Amino acid sequence: MKFFITSILLISALIANDDYEIPQEFDKQTYEIGQDIFEQKCTTCHVKFIDMNTVVRNFFHENNNMNLKAPTANQISFRLKQQIGDKSDIEFHLFETNDYLKSYVLDPNRSKTICLDGVIEYFDGMPSMRGIVSEEEIEQLNHFLYFLEGFNGINEHFHDETIF
Repeated sequence: MKFFITSILLISALIANDDYEIPQEFDKQTYEIGQDIFEQKCTTCHVKFIDMNTVVRNFFHENNNMNLKAPTANQISFRLKQQIGDKSDIEFHLFETNDYLKSYVLDPNRSKTICLDGVIEYFDGMPSMRGIVSEEEIEQLNHFLYFLEGFNGINEHFHDETIF
């Protein structure tokens, strides 16, 4: 019996000790609401996910042969976490990325972009989403975008939403 219990505990510890841990700041319901908002209000211009190697090849080697109108959601996710604020504290970082996203979505300006120059040159300016998305929706959208591509600005590219 002791062997059985010890084995169960050991297996549980190994399963719980995956390469990544879902941060306590992640909220599945908010993520799903943000994803719905993205799908309803953003997919006219933004694709949700394209593998980053494909995205890099598209912009830096193939002159946007994919004819993307705007950065993919996973590009935005990665750049938000890399370019905005202090990523040492996820909770605070979410506030910083949220403030940035509100500012950009409601009053877009190329001078505020987080996209690389070699990428942004392929896009027209983003129209203001004022009156189309509320500040609360932008907060939910930020949660979705933040957690879409890796967790805390570490280059952990994955898109397996089944782990959430």
